[in-house]
Amino acid sequence: MRREELVESKSMVLKTHILLLSAFFVWANLAHADTGRHWRYYGGIPRFIGGKGCAIPKDEKIEVRHRRGYDIGFAPRLHISLWVAYSLVPADVTNQVGRVGSFRRDDDLKMFVFSPQQYSGRGVDRGHLAPSQDMQYATDVSRESFWMGNIVPQSPVMNRGRWKALESKIHGLVVPSGEGFVCAHRVHVLTGPLIEKADIERYENKMKQFKRKGRQGLAPILKPSACWKIYKYGMNVDSYIVKMSGREERISINEISKRTGLKFFDGALPGVRNRFYGK
Repeated sequence: MRREELVESKSMVLKTHILLLSAFFVWANLAHADTGRHWRYYGGIPRFIGGKGCAIPKDEKIEVRHRRGYDIGFAPRLHISLWVAYSLVPADVTNQVGRVGSFRRDDDLKMFVFSPQQYSGRGVDRGHLAPSQDMQYATDVSRESFWMGNIVPQSPVMNRGRWKALESKIHGLVVPSGEGFVCAHRVHVLTGPLIEKADIERYENKMKQFKRKGRQGLAPILKPSACWKIYKYGMNVDSYIVKMSGREERISINEISKRTGLKFFDGALPGVRNRFYGK
C-alpha cells in the first residue's frame, strides 16, 4: 500500500471513530437529558401517542411544564396531569428541609388546573404524584410539590395505604444503610393517573350538569380509576398500579403504555427499551 493510501485509510478510521463517539454522546443526551432540562429522565420524557386501549383522545394536547424537582405532562381539557417524572439521588433523601408549602394552583396553569378547594367534600385526598417526602431537599422544591399540577384525586384508602407504601419503597432505594452502602445511585420515576373511558364519561356528564345549573357550586373533578408508577434503578425496572380500592397490582410497562397512551423510554437504546417493555 502506498503511503498516501495508508494515510487516507487511517484518516477514514479516525473519522469513523469520531462519528461513532458522536453518535454515542447524542444517544446519551437523549437517554439522560431530553433537550437540556430533562436530565432527570432516563430515556427522555413520556410521549403521548394515544391508541386503541387508551381512553384519552389521540389529539389531546399535552402541556409540558418544568419544575425544579419534577416535570409534568398536563392535559388542559381534562384539567389533570397525565404523567409526572422525577429522580432521586442519596443527597435528596439525606439533606432534608422538611415539609414546606401548601396546596395551590400552578402559576403557569391557573386557567386549567383544579383548585385545592374543588377537592373539598368529595371523599377524596389530594394525592401527590411526585411525593412530598421526596421533594424535601430544598425549600422551593418542597413548595412546588404542593402545586395542583402534581396532584390527582385519590381515595383515602389508596393514598394512605398501598400508594404511600410504594412511595416509601422507592424512597428507600436511595437511603444509605448503616454500612454506607447505597442501593441505587439514582432512581428514575415516572408516575400518573390511569384514566379509563368510564372515568371520562362520568366526568363529562357531571360537567354538563354543572353547566346546566349555571356553574353554581364546585365544578366536578376527574377521578381516575387508579394510579401507576414505573421506576428504574440500575438496569432494573419495576412497574405497578394501585387502584382506588387500595389494591396494588404488578403490571408490565407495555400494559401501562397501552392503557395510558404514553410511550416510555423513547430515547433509550432499542434493545434496552424492549427489555423494559418485556419484548
